[in-house]
Amino acid sequence: MWNRTRRPRQPGFTLLELLVALSLLSLIVTLLYSGFAQVSGNAGRVTKELEARQELRVLLKLVADDLQAAQYLREWVQRKHPSGLIATRRFEEAKPFTWIRMHVGSTAKFYRNVAPGADPGLHEVSYRVERDLERDMLVLRRREDFYLDNDMEEGGITVDLADGIETFTVEFLVPRTAGTVDERWEEEWDSNEQTEGPRLPPAMRVFISRMATDGSVYAEQMEFNLLQSRMDQ
Repeated sequence: MWNRTRRPRQPGFTLLELLVALSLLSLIVTLLYSGFAQVSGNAGRVTKELEARQELRVLLKLVADDLQAAQYLREWVQRKHPSGLIATRRFEEAKPFTWIRMHVGSTAKFYRNVAPGADPGLHEVSYRVERDLERDMLVLRRREDFYLDNDMEEGGITVDLADGIETFTVEFLVPRTAGTVDERWEEEWDSNEQTEGPRLPPAMRVFISRMATDGSVYAEQMEFNLLQSRMDQ
């Protein structure tokens, strides 16, 4: 009889074991990729939201800085010219927006080629929301006139600050006067028509909202007081 000896099994994997291992590896890779894609997508959305909100805050601060620099020029009014801050409600596509014209005591922001010391530190500034026909969207525009004249609405340089504007509203605090019970907030202001109290409001609040390219709407607001020295001019 032949003496059959069993050979020891060679190290390695069977075909079945290899297929199972490949299937498990494929499943793990798929799960890892899905998780990475989800985390990456969430991180991208968060980054875009932070950028959109930061842009809105910068815009809000620009508006607030101009409003806080508003000045009422009595000598200019004596020449029969309007001065101070004039804000009215204006409708664009059935939406109310604040339209502002004012004299501001600060250096010019859009005139870059001014020699050192040549800026008078007093300019006309206005804000309004209008539809840009080429882009077919509402934009917030800032006009700045280097010199004062008798027209607070025309001339100077106009720059589009932001598009996709949904809300641009400024409210003004009306201080308590004789015959009134309490302070109140108004949606319009005209320094040239104030017969009681200061020519400029003691406080203001600004609301801005903007639609991003993905359709999300971001909103910011700020409330601030006006310097007493500005109010008493």
